[in-house]
Amino acid sequence: METIKLCENMQGIDDCYPIIKQLHTELTHYEYLKTVERLKVTGYRLVALYVDGVAKSVAGFHMGESFA
Repeated sequence: METIKLCENMQGIDDCYPIIKQLHTELTHYEYLKTVERLKVTGYRLVALYVDGVAKSVAGFHMGESFA
């Protein structure tokens, strides 16, 4: 079963790390957690596609407002 979830708690954020690590191979788990926490203050969020309970894809985004 496929589900898309907003990753707001530590479990969801942890689930995203293996996928983020594929793109940012130098990033340690500790650095990843610190970066996500810092970015969350600016409105950054993570969503993940879960297949059978395992995160398979991740997207990060910022919420904002614009006249554009």
